[in-house]
Amino acid sequence: MYNTDYFEVPNNNSPSSLNPGLMLGLIFSAAGLIFFAFLGFENIVNIADETKVPNKTIPKALMISIIVTIVIYILIAISAISLVGWHDLYLSEAPLAKAAEKASGTVGTFILSVIALFATSNTVLMMLVSGSRLIYGISNDRRSALPSFLSKIHSKRKTPWLSILVVMLIAIMIVILFNGTLSVIAGVTVFCVLVLYTIINIALIRLRYKKNRLDRQFTSPLSIKRFPILSGLGIVLSVMILLQFELQIIQDGVICIIGIIFFVYVSRIIGRLVDDARRRRRPQKNDY
Repeated sequence: MYNTDYFEVPNNNSPSSLNPGLMLGLIFSAAGLIFFAFLGFENIVNIADETKVPNKTIPKALMISIIVTIVIYILIAISAISLVGWHDLYLSEAPLAKAAEKASGTVGTFILSVIALFATSNTVLMMLVSGSRLIYGISNDRRSALPSFLSKIHSKRKTPWLSILVVMLIAIMIVILFNGTLSVIAGVTVFCVLVLYTIINIALIRLRYKKNRLDRQFTSPLSIKRFPILSGLGIVLSVMILLQFELQIIQDGVICIIGIIFFVYVSRIIGRLVDDARRRRRPQKNDY
């Protein structure tokens, strides 16, 4: 076991001294990277149609899963620091594997590598599947900006094959654009997600004031009159984490957001052209 000081913070003057400003900066800088590990919980919403009383069950499932995951991550972090120490973890290219090697030798490293391989593959598959279903659900709405043909279902497999192809092409373009660098892709992903979460929190606050008479099965707790405190904190924390990213990550993230807007705009134009072509093909009453 490593003699660990869990409250030790690196400092240029004294490694053991606690600098509040430095601590806050380190926490928010680390949060920008750690946030990537908390992506995917929102995919629970995709199974709402197969859930009993989804208006109540889905929000509870989201909160319970996040709380359980936070506890597990904290226990893993404490275990890793207790085994190796943050100095060696910081210098290691595979910190968790180093901790496993310290605990169980090469066997522990091999087992952890296999688990990580399957976990990563499962996460990528889940994101691709949920992303295609998300595009399918949006395009299936008549008021959507996406063209309706993206909601087309395969006749035999009963899957939204056009949406799957779109997600596949987007994933390939992202890998090519960032040269497959995982840290850059993770940083840009977190940046875009934080921007999305900021917009969602703003929308929640707006709905509280604009449509306050809606029958809500679940309401965000801790409110000051109509103002939801958690949404306000979500906006503040999201913006603070966004400001901690490197300039290159911010630029790449902005380019991705512009690309998404451009994709939606082009999709809307294509959708209108397809609808006009269908209308022209339909026989008119005067033709009979």
